[in-house]
Amino acid sequence: MTNMVMGAEIFDVLKLLVWQFSKPVLIANIIAWPVAYLMMSQWLESFVYLIDDIAIIAVCLIAGLCTMLIAWATVPETHIPLQGRTQLKL
Repeated sequence: MTNMVMGAEIFDVLKLLVWQFSKPVLIANIIAWPVAYLMMSQWLESFVYLIDDIAIIAVCLIAGLCTMLIAWATVPETHIPLQGRTQLKL
């Protein structure tokens, strides 16, 4: 890409924005996984048919992956249309 934003290429700006969106999602997942695991394992113990802990962990990982993919898809969707615009002239 030849378009530049204040000396940085558009791809570099997108990488930075994706990382900025990923940090809060990662922190939220790290906090939510143990809580969800404990709550789900306690709730599922009351059923006759038990589910392995691996299934609970898999559900947490899939949910975390989905939230990360949504965060990653949000950045390019909103910022790629802006790359073709001309820069402001001061």
